[in-house]
Amino acid sequence: GEGYTNWQSLFVAIVIVSAITLVGSFLFKYTQKKQEESKNGAAIAKKKTSYKGLIVAAVFMFAGITQSAINGYLTSFAKEMNLGNISLYFTIMAVFTLAARFFSVKIQEKIGMRMLVYISALSMGIGVFGVAFAKSAAFVVLMAIPFGLGMGCLYPIFNYRILRTVDITQHAFGASMYYCSMDIAYGIGGFMWGYVAQWFGSNMVFVIAGSLILV
Repeated sequence: GEGYTNWQSLFVAIVIVSAITLVGSFLFKYTQKKQEESKNGAAIAKKKTSYKGLIVAAVFMFAGITQSAINGYLTSFAKEMNLGNISLYFTIMAVFTLAARFFSVKIQEKIGMRMLVYISALSMGIGVFGVAFAKSAAFVVLMAIPFGLGMGCLYPIFNYRILRTVDITQHAFGASMYYCSMDIAYGIGGFMWGYVAQWFGSNMVFVIAGSLILV
């Protein structure tokens, strides 16, 4: 809310969660499975860098840059446009993102993965474009539904496609490509949208972000 001033407790909570994550990471043992050699003595599994996976990860960055506009600038945009409190947006987005994970597989079986990608990207685009022309907090919150549904269906597909490009013994490497591309996208979007807002206005942040997800 506008009167929130207890920032110290927020950062303390983040540090505690990070510390728990760090300690927990030492409790797991990581082993790489090695496939048995074939009869002719040649090893079946080979370590290799997947350029196809890097291409998929690069495309996925467009979605991450789009999401960074929502995560980083939606609240300040609502304040600038005097739309009121839109904090409920993020709760609804999370709920529908989670819900999409439960039925996306069944939809994919009916319409195919490629068509689901198109529909999901379009749904995210509608959610972002809608924010750019919102006149009330209620409408902004409503746009969380198509954005959350699209993101909930699209992100697992990119994760799956990246993992498909690497050997079964390199799934950790594939997962790192997925999450690193997301982190890089958030970093790019963090300063990119600041310049866009400064030069063209806050509305253009979401117009361009919506265009990126369609790209």
